[in-house]
Amino acid sequence: MPKNSESQLLSLSIKWLKENTDIKYLFTWADGIVGKPGYVYQAANFLYGGFSITDTYVSENGEKIHPRTIQGILPNEGEVKYGHRPNFEQLKELKLSRIKGKQFRYIYPMSKKYRKYLKKSTVEWNLNYPKHSDLIWRVKAPGEKDYITTEIMPFNMSKEYEYNKKNISTYKAESNLNDFFK
Repeated sequence: MPKNSESQLLSLSIKWLKENTDIKYLFTWADGIVGKPGYVYQAANFLYGGFSITDTYVSENGEKIHPRTIQGILPNEGEVKYGHRPNFEQLKELKLSRIKGKQFRYIYPMSKKYRKYLKKSTVEWNLNYPKHSDLIWRVKAPGEKDYITTEIMPFNMSKEYEYNKKNISTYKAESNLNDFFK
């Protein structure tokens, strides 16, 4: 896509929503765990509201694996709605690291009136935006009990897939992006 495509799409979407809906706020997350502090939201003057910690798993070859994907691999015992997280032994057996990282919270009030209402929010909304230096990861290697903190993203976004093959194959079959995944 051309330079600044994300910002252009976001701007046009906000304009359309203001003209055609009665939406009061746009709320979104920037995926800090994959190295994105939310620069597109910052450029669009969204307000920042802190972060939460999320997690994912990483295979021994560096593939990022979503927790729901792992749940589909593990035995689903009992009445657990979505399956369970791997225990210590399963992480060790599958040679998976558990990674914790940040998700950054953003909101866009659709008018000045709604921006004022945010003063009563339990979240402190401001323009003190996170940057790349705010990205950190906590890594628990297979068989380890403790997390190690790093400022280097502990997985790669390469095209080597083992755990995500089924998801990617399904997506490829339903899309016109086959060349992207070669």
